[in-house]
Amino acid sequence: MSGAVLLIIAYGLLLIGAAFALFCDKVPHPNRVAALFGAFCAAGAAVAFALADEVVAFADMFVFNDITRFACVFLTALLALWLLWISDRVLGRTREAVALALFSVFGAAMLASAREFITFLVALELTVMPSYILVGYWTKRRKGLEGALKYFLFSVMTTMIMGYGISLLYAVSGTTMVEGLDLSNAGSLGLIGITMLAIGLFAKVAAVPFHFWSPDAYSGAPGWAAAFVATVPKAGATVAFFSIISIVYRQSDTLPIILAVISALSMIVGAFAALHQKDIRRILAYSGIVNTGYTIIALTAYGARGVEAIVAGIMFTFFYATAIMGILMIAATEGDEVRDLAGLSKRRPAAAWALVIFLLSVIGVPPMAGFFGKLSVFLTGMDSRYWPLVIIATICSVVSTFYYLRLVHAAFFLEEKGEHTVAKGYRWGRHFFADTTLVLLTLMILSLGSLVGLLKNWFDLL
Repeated sequence: MSGAVLLIIAYGLLLIGAAFALFCDKVPHPNRVAALFGAFCAAGAAVAFALADEVVAFADMFVFNDITRFACVFLTALLALWLLWISDRVLGRTREAVALALFSVFGAAMLASAREFITFLVALELTVMPSYILVGYWTKRRKGLEGALKYFLFSVMTTMIMGYGISLLYAVSGTTMVEGLDLSNAGSLGLIGITMLAIGLFAKVAAVPFHFWSPDAYSGAPGWAAAFVATVPKAGATVAFFSIISIVYRQSDTLPIILAVISALSMIVGAFAALHQKDIRRILAYSGIVNTGYTIIALTAYGARGVEAIVAGIMFTFFYATAIMGILMIAATEGDEVRDLAGLSKRRPAAAWALVIFLLSVIGVPPMAGFFGKLSVFLTGMDSRYWPLVIIATICSVVSTFYYLRLVHAAFFLEEKGEHTVAKGYRWGRHFFADTTLVLLTLMILSLGSLVGLLKNWFDLL
């Protein structure tokens, strides 16, 4: 079967799952059925993406290669796990949320392959727009509406800035094709265009100083929605960030310097701002800002390491997203505050140990997947002239360890005060699909590290 046919099947499955979720109100238990069917479609799409060969279509505006394949497989696999989890743990009307998540991943998969700026903008908005709704999904949750509004307004503003930057780049190069940009004689107009494009991309990945929406959006969203918004759309935006910036990297001598400054600021601000937070999701929002800084280290090394730097950054992004999704799923069933984890080791020992594995991966302890992802980024950064960023990253990693270990301390060493209402009467196996999801995420964290060599061999085929 040709690569083009498999891609049509993959994208078609995502759309079929979304359409079914929107119109399945007459079936028994529509919310649960929509989530399970969506998980099946997402898993099928992951298989189709994995089997598809390289495809270049629409006059080079769409490029599906090894890096794109890796991103699409991971995006759809994480979506399938998230849908499996909410089918068993989330009460209330969620089938529209299922459809929104499927549309978001459809956009993210298109975004990873877009090589033309208009297509890129449309796919980017399809990726992030469902997130606005998911953050404010429960309309009676005031924090959620506030977070959704901040996210929406800030995102729209930066998208307009990015769109204006793209129009300037078109004016100086005469094409909307990313690889067709020629800024050799563009002067200050080309610099302004690239800067405005970068501002929009920095905002989508929550890099300092465009990070203000992130903590409010994550803490205001329902716990189950935060597990999606903080991982899958952001990972998709990060892949697009890498694909666009890597192409224009050599078009400007100023861009690498901007990237280095943003990386350093993101790591420092995120690491120290999280230290005094008590809300788990705000901690992880600032953690995401720190890890955005780590990924940009790989991008600054693109001039020295080429595609290897892109591979390191994207691998790290998805290894980190896998662990964060698991942590947020546990937090969604326990409570918003760190103290809500008190007694988790006695109440849900399997979840407590899964939490430890996720946190060790985020910290970067071997043999967890996060260690290999972080090591790849650091080694890549050391080979560039921006190697001081690796020193800053190492210091920030040590600082970050303190607030990650606060979660472990609460789960294992704090005594539960009063009756814990969120997970009252919990028994392992009662929520089969949700428990299976945590097991699968844990196995991914433990096994992905051993697959790093295989993944690198895969990418060496480029």
